[in-house]
Amino acid sequence: MPSSFHNTELRFHRHTRSATLPKSLAEIRRHWCETFTNEQGRITAWTFVPKTIVKQVLSGAIQTCSMEHSEQDPSFRLAYEWMKDAMDEAGIKGRKPDINPWWCWIRMGGGYAKPTDLNADENFVLLELSLAPEDVLLSDFHMWHVPLNYWLNAGEEADEAFENELKAAGLNIYTQKPLPEPFHSRVQASWRDVFSLDRVNGFTYELANKGIQGVFWTLSPENIIGIVEPDLYVDLEEDN
Repeated sequence: MPSSFHNTELRFHRHTRSATLPKSLAEIRRHWCETFTNEQGRITAWTFVPKTIVKQVLSGAIQTCSMEHSEQDPSFRLAYEWMKDAMDEAGIKGRKPDINPWWCWIRMGGGYAKPTDLNADENFVLLELSLAPEDVLLSDFHMWHVPLNYWLNAGEEADEAFENELKAAGLNIYTQKPLPEPFHSRVQASWRDVFSLDRVNGFTYELANKGIQGVFWTLSPENIIGIVEPDLYVDLEEDN
């Protein structure tokens, strides 16, 4: 999914964080992928691609998301690089130099199951996908704004204490990105909550109302089962 989809700043009232995360990100990934896997052993997802490359995507000429086809805002580079590293840690194969992952919706938030062409501008086409669970890392769309904006994911007291530490060191998390070590590692370690979809805190919602997004490396033609264009839905499986 083009990165522009994520370039939104949100700030929610904070609540208490829940239980401790499992140690392995691979275990977390498998658990949530199993939750969203259908009877066919696949995960249904949707992604927007620019109209300028949709023919190449459908033919298989383009299967990875090159930097030139990504609209990633440079100010969010740290978050996207962190997500790539998380994919490696989660055991997802396919990372190559000079590519970004494809982004997709697994579920829209607020009671909506899937996006429509209305969720993107007229220069994009929405594809419906059927993905292998082992190829996808799921995350909380709303909480993704924490890494995007380089915030610390913590309760009010912990956040205030951290900012006091930074102030004593002559630092400011809102103007210095990335922070020097050891502060940078502490900030990024707090972001792991984005992968625990049952996590409830001040940056996100209850699981039933969350928007769930995913990242994967390769978009093969056989993974594409439908195309949504303005006023048109094409079911590729029925056409075969």
